Formats: sequence, structure tokens, C-alpha cells
Amino acid sequence: MHMMTPIAASTGGSNSPLSRFHRRIQEKTVDRSVRAPLIVALGDSVTQGVAAVDQFLHEEVYHRQFAHLLEQKHPTCIFNTINAGVDGQTTRDALVRLDRDVLPHRPDLLLVAFGLNDAVQGGLEKLDDYQANIEAIIHRTRREAECDIILLTPNMMLSRDNVMVAPQHRHLVHQFLEIQNGGVLAAYAQRLRQIGRDQNIPIADLYTAWETLAQKGTDTTAMLSNGLNHPTAEGHRMAAQVLMSVMDEFPSPCVDVVGGAQTPLSLTLQTHQNL
Repeated sequence: MHMMTPIAASTGGSNSPLSRFHRRIQEKTVDRSVRAPLIVALGDSVTQGVAAVDQFLHEEVYHRQFAHLLEQKHPTCIFNTINAGVDGQTTRDALVRLDRDVLPHRPDLLLVAFGLNDAVQGGLEKLDDYQANIEAIIHRTRREAECDIILLTPNMMLSRDNVMVAPQHRHLVHQFLEIQNGGVLAAYAQRLRQIGRDQNIPIADLYTAWETLAQKGTDTTAMLSNGLNHPTAEGHRMAAQVLMSVMDEFPSPCVDVVGGAQTPLSLTLQTHQNL
């Protein structure tokens, strides 16, 4: 399965919302003694890597796969990641954890992935709270860490009952089906897209990627390790690919002028290093 989902049109240039992260990649490529670009993934159980009961996807989790894809594209640069996912948590919980799990690390790129638990615990009535919490995370992170941000819409949950659901989780099936098939989760994904447009933040639209597969006949419920809401390793791989498509939509900017023409950041850094 190979899925690259389009996102909002690229702004390009030095005003690109990912210009800092691209700059850090180029800096590390040119000077291997500087700190490696750091990615912090802030989210719920999907970000934590929970697959099923007492099963974790340590290396297959999407942000590690994303880092591996970045290293394939930039073979002379290494990327560090911090897993700041906590199962069962919402955006409200994430706000409390910023001071512990995000801001002290001063990441170069923050991945924010919430929506599953917010939708289940809040329904349509709490959409505005979800938006307020996401915007608070954005504002605090921009102000105090000055890092780039990518927002991830949630993957789809189950659309049918299935045997993968553990006995201790059977009581969740009906509620989760209503959240998925009743359009509640889709509404959270749509609200996150709107936040991204309003805040000039790229969206890794996982929900649309899953929805597109479903429309083409793929049984997306079979892509859930626990039969409820946790993606398989393949689902995480697709998320990493969508993140890479975001990087392609917002390419490395030109930041300096040499000889009257714009010069790519890599050449600029190499020129300055040789002075």
C-alpha cells in the first residue's frame, strides 16, 4: 500500500511553516557537530505506539518510521525523536504535559496528533473545546519553543464489529461505531484542518488517507491492530508517508543571496562555514 495524501498548497520560500526544520536539517548535514534535528511527537495511544493489549510498536510507530524516511532522504543527517504519546489522553491532558514533555526539549519539529479520545469523550458538543486546546498548544509552543509544527488528523476507527476486539474492550464497540459511522470523528478531523488553515500550519491528513482507501474498497477496520482504533504497523507506515508528503509540499527555502541570485540554504551554510 502506498498512499500520499495531498495537503494544503505550499507557501514555499522563507515563510514556509517548515523553514526552521529544513534549516536544521541543512545545518546538521553541513556540520555534524551540531545537535541533530529533534522531533517530538505529542499524542495519545497511537503516538505512544500501542497496538493491542500489552503490545507496542516501538520501531514501527509512525514518528520513528517518519524519521527513518527522513534519514533515507538525507543520508548524512540523523534525526532524534521523543515519544510523548500517552494512552487515553486528550488535548486537555496534553496542555498539562507541555511543560514536561515538549517545551524543555526545544524541538525543531512538533507533531501534534489528537482527536480519537477527544471525539469519544467529548462528542460534537466539545468540538470548540478541542479547537481551543489545539490552539493553546500551538500558541505556547510557538512562543516558548519556536519550533515548526505539523498537525495530524486522526486515523479512522472501526466501521464494523470484528473479532480483533479484546473481550475486555467489547463494551466500547457500540460507542466507537457511533463515533466513526455517525460522522463525529470526521467532524474533529475537519475542525483540525480549519485550524491548520487559520494558523498556517501544515496538516498531515491521515483521516482523508484512510477515508480514500475505504472509498476504494479497502477494509480499513482490518488495518486496526486492536479492532477499535489502533493502526497496524502498515497504518503507521502510511502515516509516515503522509508526513513525508507534507515535507515535500513545503520544501527547503532559499535564504541567502550570492552573486545576485537566491542560493539554497545548503550552499549558503557551506559558503559561510568555509569563510
